[in-house]
Amino acid sequence: MRQSFVNNVNMDGSAWRRWGQELRRHREAAALTQRKLASQSFLSPATISSFESGARSPRRKHAEDLDKILSAGGDLLQLWSEIADLRDIPERWRKFEAVEQDATEIREFHNAAIPGLLQTPGYAESILRNTKVGK
Repeated sequence: MRQSFVNNVNMDGSAWRRWGQELRRHREAAALTQRKLASQSFLSPATISSFESGARSPRRKHAEDLDKILSAGGDLLQLWSEIADLRDIPERWRKFEAVEQDATEIREFHNAAIPGLLQTPGYAESILRNTKVGK
């Protein structure tokens, strides 16, 4: 199991800068220039540069291709996925989301309703029939 790369990041660009740093690290480890990597990935050197600086966020396909070309072992794709998953999570919920991913069990409590999977047609009908609309 790989360690998570994303810890307490916000989406002001710092997460994509982190991805760019990983890209640069893997590119340099492969002894490639930005120009050579661009040529192998059918991207422009300017695009590689903007990925590395965090000025531009890559698409999933870019992350997949670059990960494969650089033999990154899935690191670039994993980090891309973690960052992309964070886009829709409000800042205050991001730590909770990481804890939830590691959870082996999730319990929920509702004092007035039964979760959807346990509802029967009769229960749902009763709730809807007894709900006052408008007041």
